[in-house]
Amino acid sequence: MVQPVRLIEQGGNGAGSGARRIRRSRVYQLTALYSHPEDPAAFDKHYREVHAVLASKLPGLRKFTMNWPADGPDGAKPSYHFIATLYWDSAEECQAALTGPEGEAAIADLPNFASAGVDIMTGPAEAVV
Repeated sequence: MVQPVRLIEQGGNGAGSGARRIRRSRVYQLTALYSHPEDPAAFDKHYREVHAVLASKLPGLRKFTMNWPADGPDGAKPSYHFIATLYWDSAEECQAALTGPEGEAAIADLPNFASAGVDIMTGPAEAVV
């Protein structure tokens, strides 16, 4: 379960003043940054139809987002083709998920579509809103 850290009230001084409550929660996050593949359409098809299905079966997974970065304001190509972010309640749950059979299956699938490379980072994250 996501553990609340604190509750903060911002703006105004009470009801009707536009006050906004922000609930902060701590989670453990895995971020996978995929380099630009030779065939982006084939990468996207495999990711959606195979890898995302495998990843969604990871035990304890609380949230899973997929992002295709857009060109920068100056038209520059983004550093990565695709970013996946997965969330667990703790580092221990993430580690258990990755070392179990579901995690082994997802890791074994990487060579099937991520030949351009993937950087994987894990660590605590704080959800603000």
